[in-house]
Amino acid sequence: MSDPALDTDSNILLRGNVGIARKYLEQIENDSTILEQSLDYTSQTHFARAVVTQNRILNEIDGMPTTFDFKGLSIDASAHVNDYSNRGDYKNHIKDFRLVWGQQASYLEGQIFTDITGLNAISTVKGLQYAYGKPADYQIYTITSANENVIDGLALSANTKLNMHTDVAKGNTITTPNKPVEQGVWKGILYVSLDPQWTGTYAIGEQSQSNGGDTVDTLVAGWEGDMIKWVSEMIKDSEPSLYLYKDMPLQVLTLSCTLSKKEFDEVKGESGWKSEYGSPCAKPKDPKQFGTASHSYILATNAAKFEGTNAKGGYGSYDGYWVTYKSVKTKLENDKYNDNLENLKDIDLDGTFKFNPIAGTYSWHGHYGTYNNLITAYYEPTAQDGEGHVVYGDILSKLQDPHYQTQSYDCPSKELDPNNYCGKQNWILNILGYPTDNRKTAAEYVVDWGINTKGQYQNFDGGQIYLETTFFNGTYYVPGKIAEFYNDPTFAIDGKIGSGGQFGFPTSDPKYKNNGYVLK
Repeated sequence: MSDPALDTDSNILLRGNVGIARKYLEQIENDSTILEQSLDYTSQTHFARAVVTQNRILNEIDGMPTTFDFKGLSIDASAHVNDYSNRGDYKNHIKDFRLVWGQQASYLEGQIFTDITGLNAISTVKGLQYAYGKPADYQIYTITSANENVIDGLALSANTKLNMHTDVAKGNTITTPNKPVEQGVWKGILYVSLDPQWTGTYAIGEQSQSNGGDTVDTLVAGWEGDMIKWVSEMIKDSEPSLYLYKDMPLQVLTLSCTLSKKEFDEVKGESGWKSEYGSPCAKPKDPKQFGTASHSYILATNAAKFEGTNAKGGYGSYDGYWVTYKSVKTKLENDKYNDNLENLKDIDLDGTFKFNPIAGTYSWHGHYGTYNNLITAYYEPTAQDGEGHVVYGDILSKLQDPHYQTQSYDCPSKELDPNNYCGKQNWILNILGYPTDNRKTAAEYVVDWGINTKGQYQNFDGGQIYLETTFFNGTYYVPGKIAEFYNDPTFAIDGKIGSGGQFGFPTSDPKYKNNGYVLK
């Protein structure tokens, strides 16, 4: 029987993950009925379960969850079904029913997302279909005890191959690609393992023996469009000041947008906003202060508007201008080898691209070199449409250390972890901001005796980070007013300031002492 609460996609989505799971169970029941009628067969479902989940890592702006890394929707389903044939000995007919039933249930684990939300999705059967359609990229094997040795040559994890050997030893037949399947933003292992009675597992995921499906689109919040009209209808009478957003498919970072109607209208009407910038998403109440620099932004789903004063240590400013995330990604990719002090090789920006509210700009994680060392590229807003700079090594690690003004920020107990947004406000990144150039050779501190001190440094909107390389490889930051004093020409030696001036290289981070801040 059809559930009236699931009669439209809007009603299903209104019930969230539970609605999608219930619709999946309803659909496999309907499909089973059609299959029974087609094969003159009868089945009875003893139990069936489906769990839909979504994983998000939240960041906040002004205490409001605003941006997050979205890891996709997934469904995990299983069922126990008794079946028999109306045409004599059921053993002569179980293969057809059980194969089609299992394949259809697996197919639906991915298709349910596409049918209801419009998202591209993958499940074991859909993934195998995709792999079969790309013979130049994937080879599909049917493995039994007769050719079990094929398993050892597959480009799959050791745990997956162990699971396969175990299944074959029990008499199962396995259908699998030769390597993980990659479709959209999803990459993972999938295979079918069926016992001699044609039941078993449609496995998907790394080192997994569970049934399931996942979306392959990364999502972005959207305001315009049919998919969310029902949301505004549901709330406009009860709470007209709130705007709600429905996730829509797009190959881009994900945003969960929360603005009042007044703020939403202000952004659209007064900030030079255009429809191609996407829906207004966030507008912090106050500018971010990086040292003596003031930095403001407005965030939309496809772009951001930046405005700043006293940037680059007081020598720069940028009037409010919009830039799309696509332009930023191109800029970061094009600029990643600029001023390459240490001749870095193989920089691959293959990680998360997102708007980083701690740095107040876009960032893109990646790797470089033979050992896949971590690197992050940041977008620097400038009067000339911006630049891209990379941060790596000890300087990148330093940005995550606590600064000298750490506070509790009234973090909820679940966000006391310093890796959550509330804790990240205590990072040095939150007071230095984004880099304004790449790593450079620091001025050498020259002494009349002993060994001169050498090192490197990198400028940020709110200060500098120095890395001394002669003695202890110490890495320390110099923020705000301290940086201005440290680089004052009054203390220069032979025209050299900073590490080459009278103070030399810093030997500690700033500390609070005697109602003031001290840098050694």
